[in-house]
Amino acid sequence: MRLIKLEGIQKRIGNRELFQGIDLTIHKGDKLGLIGPNGAGKSTLLKIISNVVDHDNGEIDFAKGVTVAYLPQSENFNESLSLLETVIESMDGMPLDYDEKRTKAIFALNKVNFIEDVETTKVSEISGGWKKRLSIACATATQADLVLLDEPTNHLDLDGILDLEQTLKAAEFGFIVVSHDRRFLHNITNKTMEINAIYPKGFFKQDLAYEDFMKKREEYFANEQSTRDSLKARLKVEQEWLQRGAKARTTKAEARIDAIHEMKDQLKDLNKRLSIKRNQERSFEFSATDRKTKRLITLTNITKKFANKTIINKFNMTVAPKTCLGLLGKNGAGKSTLQNIIAKRLAPDTGTVKYVDNLQVAIFDQGRKDLALTMTPRTLFCGSADSVIFQDRLVHINVWMKYLQLRHDQVDTPIKNLSGGEQARLNLGMIMLEKADVLLLDEPTNDLDIESLQMLEKALQTFPGAIILISHDRKLVESVSTKILGFVGSADLQDFADVQQWQNHMNGVTEKAETKKVEDKSEKEDYRNRNPKKISFKDKFEYENMEETIAKLEEELEQLHANPVDSSNFEEFQAYCDKMGEVQATLDAKYTRWSELEEIINN
Repeated sequence: MRLIKLEGIQKRIGNRELFQGIDLTIHKGDKLGLIGPNGAGKSTLLKIISNVVDHDNGEIDFAKGVTVAYLPQSENFNESLSLLETVIESMDGMPLDYDEKRTKAIFALNKVNFIEDVETTKVSEISGGWKKRLSIACATATQADLVLLDEPTNHLDLDGILDLEQTLKAAEFGFIVVSHDRRFLHNITNKTMEINAIYPKGFFKQDLAYEDFMKKREEYFANEQSTRDSLKARLKVEQEWLQRGAKARTTKAEARIDAIHEMKDQLKDLNKRLSIKRNQERSFEFSATDRKTKRLITLTNITKKFANKTIINKFNMTVAPKTCLGLLGKNGAGKSTLQNIIAKRLAPDTGTVKYVDNLQVAIFDQGRKDLALTMTPRTLFCGSADSVIFQDRLVHINVWMKYLQLRHDQVDTPIKNLSGGEQARLNLGMIMLEKADVLLLDEPTNDLDIESLQMLEKALQTFPGAIILISHDRKLVESVSTKILGFVGSADLQDFADVQQWQNHMNGVTEKAETKKVEDKSEKEDYRNRNPKKISFKDKFEYENMEETIAKLEEELEQLHANPVDSSNFEEFQAYCDKMGEVQATLDAKYTRWSELEEIINN
């Protein structure tokens, strides 16, 4: 059964086009993951479907009687109401008496595993994860056929994400979910759509869960690259034909010249989209010291209590370069406590922490305490200057903004007016400027889109110092950690092979093998031991300005195409063809050089 059909949906915000013509059909049982860069229009599309905002062009067709529930990023519940009252209130307008609504509400709350006394427990008393469940209970009670969820995992802890995951897996309604949590998306969806300017119509969709979608995406762009190479080869042949002096007044020659122009337009579009894709796939880079010490921090018999409750008990650990410790645990288990002890923000009750001399530590705080919201990016990074010092060289603030995937026109915007994802990238930018031996990262993925998350992942994999990571992002933890340490009980820490093994342990699932003690994961350590080739200042400057150089050459080619000379004047026409060939050859050489520089930077 078809629930909703979108055809040719277009939307502009100011001068920026979000959608060129999105087509999408959702059937009963469809569970669609909606992905794309920050600002691509994912939330806007959900609002269009839920009739919160209007679209500019296109048609939306709802099947007769279909109801839609929209769950925004932040719930807007009346905190003073009970859980039961909240769900009953959501059914206003339904032709039911109070007893019928009450029965439906209790059923909906039970369906999402509320075990509290739903008649007396207030909304203000439950966590963010349970508020997401309450939203879904409201959608279930109102018998919504399609539920739209905008970043439901944002700022949830791992327990909250796992609970929500199980709820959505069991859901009978169809849904469209926007999320940056890749494991969550893969586990709950059967379709994926990406909104991104790297595609001809601005979107790409497949009837596949996230990880399978990404494989299909790779195949798509491998084909696009092959098409680009083929077009370049064909155009080279056609260019040579033009340079020999084509007789353009014949019908056949004119048709051939028209075909050349079409190929040039196609190549220009391909180059533009592939250029955007390369920019989205750049990696962040953290600055490291040149320290060669084998041990950075040594913790011996560390114990910490709060109100007579032991959080950490006689804990021992050595922090060394080229290692990443992933910390897992429920809220309040002690993850942040351990990190704060290492950061010297908190003293242990007993035990010792020894640091090498002049240890440099960079800290990412999930509360973004280092961001003064009244400041602008310029004043945050530069003060009264207009450049930052990154890895011992001056970088103009506009270039630094671009590096952080921020627009240069945001440089003087108060930080409080920037989105959560933009603020997160500013925070990352702050610690990238610090030369560090150790990175302490507390939930660095909050508000980041998938592209920024992948950039962060690459940067952590190549950082030569030590990393201590707290994150609810299971894929990130497993991708970068050389050791995973989980809180499993009262002040008890154990090693685990992966996040799933820790989950199984916490859920009492018996495994065939004992909990795996992993002192060193040599395979995962390989990527940390690589010493990537450093790009020179000259090459980096060339790379950063290459896009502008290519744009000027493409503009020059456009001008030549737009102002052809009369082919009856052989000498003028020959000079025109020579000039076109010269500019095209320069452009091809620049694209080749750009690819070479890109490879050096990425490796």
